Amino acid sequence: MTAPSALILTHEQTEELERVRDTHEKPHVRVKAAAFLKVAQGHSIEEVRLHGRLKPVGWEPLKDWIKRYQQFGLDGWKVQAGRGRKPAFSRRGKSGEQAQSEREELLHRDPHLAGLDRSCWWLAGLRQAVAWMARLSLPGIWKILQRFDLVLKRGRAYVHSPDTLYDEKMHKIERARKEAKEAPGRIVFLYEDEHTANVRPLVGRTYSKQGETGEKATGGPSQIVRLAGVLAVATGQVLARRRQMFNVKERYRFFYSVEQHYPDAEIISVALDNWPVHFHGYVKDNSARIKSKIRFLPLPTYALWTNPIEKFWFKLNRECMKQHRFGLRYQDFCDALDL
Repeated sequence: MTAPSALILTHEQTEELERVRDTHEKPHVRVKAAAFLKVAQGHSIEEVRLHGRLKPVGWEPLKDWIKRYQQFGLDGWKVQAGRGRKPAFSRRGKSGEQAQSEREELLHRDPHLAGLDRSCWWLAGLRQAVAWMARLSLPGIWKILQRFDLVLKRGRAYVHSPDTLYDEKMHKIERARKEAKEAPGRIVFLYEDEHTANVRPLVGRTYSKQGETGEKATGGPSQIVRLAGVLAVATGQVLARRRQMFNVKERYRFFYSVEQHYPDAEIISVALDNWPVHFHGYVKDNSARIKSKIRFLPLPTYALWTNPIEKFWFKLNRECMKQHRFGLRYQDFCDALDL
């Protein structure tokens, strides 16, 4: 790097810096350009840092401005994204998305599961339950929730019993996912769920001329089709099977077909909800008879957010089930689902 006292600027660089000094929209860039020009005019760094600005600046920052301009031009003076912002989460190895996801999951759960004798969450309770919030003030915790778009809302008239084994079940699932990640191909991890598709189309939004009514959903019989599917965490692949109903025999056949899809796997972990059919004696006995490689891991009860395949069903409803044109053509509807 050229010594600051011997800075030599071309005519074009001088004009550029003078223009930036006089007209740039960012005050901090105007200040840096003015300081750079003074050093180039022969003023010492010591003089410029103490008296060449409205307020004194350190020796190192001023040299850094000069170095960054010589290396990157004006782009070197841009403030990088995130600088100067207050953290909205713990910096102990967590990203903002991870911290937000953990907070949302915690707020879905009953405070009793965290050892708190309350039925609803409150700010002081969050401070007790979340380790990195222990030293924060209550207004500080409130601001963090605001940054995560988590607000206090009136509940709905629907109450379910919390799963007292929530932590234990989630720990087993996380351990199985980790094992599958460390041994891809040999160990497989899947999320499983069922979905009901109705031949009668759901009403959705369509584009229509302003002032006219929206397009009608084509009527059809109230026939339903049941879908069962598994989502592979490693690849994002979804395997689905369509039937009129899934009794215990069909459940076993579905799991058997899933196992055949992974012939090289030694262990297939399947996380699924607590529907009794999943754990029926017929399914267990026949799986044991053929020495199935599938290992069932029950998800916490009333915890749809813990099963990612729910997003696949949501996408199916949003993109295919609304305003579809099959109407009375039941077989065409089923064929489209099979694609």
